[in-house]
Amino acid sequence: MVALISHRLLAPRLLTTSFLKHAKARMTSGTQAKNSFLVLIDDFTDAEALSRRLQARVHHLSEATKKRLVGQLVSGGAILDSHKTGKMVGSALVLNADSAEEVVEILKSDPYTVGRAWDMDSVRIYPYREAQF
Repeated sequence: MVALISHRLLAPRLLTTSFLKHAKARMTSGTQAKNSFLVLIDDFTDAEALSRRLQARVHHLSEATKKRLVGQLVSGGAILDSHKTGKMVGSALVLNADSAEEVVEILKSDPYTVGRAWDMDSVRIYPYREAQF
């Protein structure tokens, strides 16, 4: 696997010795899962759902960073109701795991699930393969 780290792709503050050490370890460790999964998950729709999401957000992003450094999280972000309002209504993720069951376990421990922002009844998990350009 070839991975490129470019100053054009990463903010300069991320190009620290520690970051590069973790990135190199992730690329060469050989422990990365064989399967990738695309995950779509909706937030709850009650009146307090967005508030719960925002309360859990800092912890969620901290945990996501850890997952990214070990190669478990490839990409992720918020699903919006529209670009105009920017209201977060769910999430899209690409996760590396051995199975869809492992993905469910990862999601169950996420601060968004624990904090009742994500509606686990809405989760859709698809086998995924990233295009190599």
